[in-house]
Amino acid sequence: MQTSVISVKEYPLSSYQKDIWFEQCMYPGKPIYNIGGYVEVKGNLNTAIISQSMQLLIRQNDSLSARFIDKKGEPYLTFLPEADYEVPFHDFSVKENPNSFLHQLDEK
Repeated sequence: MQTSVISVKEYPLSSYQKDIWFEQCMYPGKPIYNIGGYVEVKGNLNTAIISQSMQLLIRQNDSLSARFIDKKGEPYLTFLPEADYEVPFHDFSVKENPNSFLHQLDEK
């Protein structure tokens, strides 16, 4: 039986990446550099196709599988060999005022 070894490469950060890493350390849990959004779908939605599309997007874009790691107090950049992302789906159509409910969640 043959076994495979996955080699994880680590890269030093650029000065701009170090700034981002430092700010995230100062404000853990705060999405300082995240941009949110939503899509309103009218009609039927094939969630399996959306999930497959997201997996393909992640596999084809290194920036979506990049991670900062701390190695003895120094930040490094690494890439997940495989990122398995579960797309969250929320159906607000059963709420009395779906748009208002969504915006309340967005503010948290």
